[in-house]
Amino acid sequence: MKYLLIASLLWIAEPPLLPFNDIAKTNSLIKQAKDALDEERYQEAAEHYRILVDSFGIDDSQLKLNRAHALLKSNQKEEAQNTYRNLSGSLNPEHRSVANQQLGNLAIENNELEAAITFYKSALKANPENDEARYNYELAKKLKEKQEQEQNEEQEEQEQEEQEGEEEQEQEEGEEGESEEEQKEQEKGEESEETGDEQQQKGEAEQETSEQNENPEEQEEKTEEQQRMENMQNLKEKLEEMEMNEETAMMILEALRNQEIQYLQQMRRKATQNRKSGKPDW
Repeated sequence: MKYLLIASLLWIAEPPLLPFNDIAKTNSLIKQAKDALDEERYQEAAEHYRILVDSFGIDDSQLKLNRAHALLKSNQKEEAQNTYRNLSGSLNPEHRSVANQQLGNLAIENNELEAAITFYKSALKANPENDEARYNYELAKKLKEKQEQEQNEEQEEQEQEEQEGEEEQEQEEGEEGESEEEQKEQEKGEESEETGDEQQQKGEAEQETSEQNENPEEQEEKTEEQQRMENMQNLKEKLEEMEMNEETAMMILEALRNQEIQYLQQMRRKATQNRKSGKPDW
């Protein structure tokens, strides 16, 4: 993200009163530093100001501020930041305001918007007429609001994604539960069918066993009765084939029918007597 940074004015100090005898040399260094700064030879200018401050011991906030500007222009940002920080408590309110303004600009470059706002406030407090600091202060506030809005939107989107993920997970778990229930019901139904088939087969087997275990005498009586019925039927068919007159055929059939009835009654009576007495026929 690129930010619009408003450059601060560079003040060139007048040669201060020096406790040195070689005033000409000091003034020459100040002129050399000024010329290098004007000609945008920032690294050379920064070195001249360093010699004036460190070697000649000139304690002048304007020279220090010019040195900080030269360091910043020569891309020596860390040293420039330290120099501005030392000047942020200067007794000169204008120098203090510019130093805090520059610290705010460096904070914006590092996307430290909260710190930038604080520095701009200090710059305006030191010098309320610093329009550049005021403009940058409003800019930093807008950038901060935009950043917070983007963060809130990102957080809401993340929360929404998490909620959707939880709902999908719950839905999948519900579907798995239903599938398990259906499978259990199906297995239960299959077991019931198998049990029903087994019971049916068992019932059929018991019926067959029961039929096989019936009283042999009753089975024999049934067989004789069936044979008797078959014989009577065959006899009727033969009489019809002989083409007897109707009256004779009716008499014969009636006699046969009576004989058949008597036989059946005897068979039933015999079977009943055997069951009651529990004794053999002989």
